Amino acid sequence: MNKVYTGQKIFTGKSILNNFRMEVEDGFITSLIGDQNDVDSGYVIPGIIDSHCHLMLPEDKHVYDNHRGQSQAVLSGYGHAFEMLKGGVVACRDLGSKYGYVLGIKDIIDQKVLIGPKIISAGQSISVTGGHGFEMSLECDGKDEISKGVKIVIKEGADLVKLMASGGVNSPGEEPGPPELTLEELKIATDTAHAFGRKVSVHAHGYTAMKRAIEAGVDSIEHGVYLEEDLMNQMIEKDIYLVPTFSAPYYAVKEGLKRDPNHSDHNESKLVLERHRKAVLKAYRKGVKVAFGTDAGTPFNPYDDVLYELVLMVEAGFTEAEAITCGTVNSADLLDLKHMGELKVGKEANFIVLENDPLEDIRVVMTSKKIYLKGELIEGD
Repeated sequence: MNKVYTGQKIFTGKSILNNFRMEVEDGFITSLIGDQNDVDSGYVIPGIIDSHCHLMLPEDKHVYDNHRGQSQAVLSGYGHAFEMLKGGVVACRDLGSKYGYVLGIKDIIDQKVLIGPKIISAGQSISVTGGHGFEMSLECDGKDEISKGVKIVIKEGADLVKLMASGGVNSPGEEPGPPELTLEELKIATDTAHAFGRKVSVHAHGYTAMKRAIEAGVDSIEHGVYLEEDLMNQMIEKDIYLVPTFSAPYYAVKEGLKRDPNHSDHNESKLVLERHRKAVLKAYRKGVKVAFGTDAGTPFNPYDDVLYELVLMVEAGFTEAEAITCGTVNSADLLDLKHMGELKVGKEANFIVLENDPLEDIRVVMTSKKIYLKGELIEGD
């Protein structure tokens, strides 16, 4: 059935059309033109693609100790996905879940049993024994175990491989975000994943961990707090994406310190906020590709307000259009979502309708909005 949508302005992810008319058939855009008469009010941008989230990270780790808790956790994971959809996220990349449970949530959405955003899932991430994020990871030590671990998560259905290459910003070690995987381990994991046609995403805060990951030839660096210029140049040369996740330290500071002013983890996040933002903006201006990611699911980091990451990107120095492009066109490219990201003929009609212009003030994305998935309005609760 053919549907027609009109409005004052549409930002396609790459360009602007004023007074537009968009025709949609079977969920795909068949026509998009500007300079039309008698259009409706409203401003349209593509649906956002979150390249880094965790749909299942309950604060109570004991939830997985019994079958009842596990079923509750899975249902909550789906609920989190639907919250993100209502907030404007039409696709997301889950980068690690206990036992890879998010793979099942992905399947149920793909099978159209339940409505939700398109999910790209790493299943279980891979860490060293007891390393950062071990709760959501397959723990592996040494090259042979890691090579087999990559094959196991791929066998389980992972769309990509997630490696935990460093600790957090407050982990003990000789440098902030200390390395936890060797260059050899990262290299064999990356080579194995690529041999199976899977991209590799790497959690890395510290310089050494990022340097090793870049040398290993990974596809994206997540967080990148202690990124330096020499690494930026190597990322450009190797076409490696950066996914900053400004929301994680922002909420750790904003909400964490409010609840516990003396908590060392939250104070450490406060110290790195400005450094992180400056490093990411410098990398972007130099030519590093940046995709949108929130790390939603980490402490105090909400699922329903994920578009606030766009506000944080603009506060860091991105223009409104640049931030939106990172969250649409760039994220779709990183996640290999060929029919998503940009609003153009032949692509899916996934879009957000706003009452005011987000290209003038990005905070508009946090106000009242309508979310369309394949041309269908997503109703809220």
